[in-house]
Amino acid sequence: MKENTRQDIRNNSERGFAALSLIENNSKNILELGTGNGEFMSELKKRGYDVVGLDILPNKTLLERGFDVRKHDLNKGLPFKKSSFDVVVGLEVLEHLYNPYNMMKEIKKILKPNGYAIISMPNTGSLFSRIGQLYEKRMENLDIYWHHHQPSINSIRNLVSKELKIEKEIFISSFRRLRIFNPLLKILLKINKNTFCGDFMIKARKVK
Repeated sequence: MKENTRQDIRNNSERGFAALSLIENNSKNILELGTGNGEFMSELKKRGYDVVGLDILPNKTLLERGFDVRKHDLNKGLPFKKSSFDVVVGLEVLEHLYNPYNMMKEIKKILKPNGYAIISMPNTGSLFSRIGQLYEKRMENLDIYWHHHQPSINSIRNLVSKELKIEKEIFISSFRRLRIFNPLLKILLKINKNTFCGDFMIKARKVK
């Protein structure tokens, strides 16, 4: 595998960088759920991993570049056989599904023995999330791609641990626009993770 250099990660979000740091060098094939614009998938490909992506609306640019991104509604499960992947990555995806518990069962099924998943979801119990919800769309106007779940740190832990063994947790918080305040935010995160964690990421392994 190529070494993770500062140049490689310069254009990645903090969430993507955190996820990359959790991937083991001996992992070979990876499934990404919800590829979006393909930023994370592109970084995985640069590092030499064999990556397959699923997205309900595959990015045309990724398809034109020859990336293996397949159109699929994750609410219908995962279209792969048992023990197909070393790693499954779902960054800010499961909260969009009707039943994330079923998805965790699907993830466990397609992971190889000793395989692992990297899951991140927004901590809607955080202070800034609660403030932001005051300005969100009214619930009756939400479309099918909106958040169907509003998870807290504990509910995310419970969701993942029902199927996999949690090995590591990462608490992420940063302002995308007001970056000048991020150093202060990191201090607040150390004081109280539940209140100031924006995105909660878990690495969890299939043990049986």
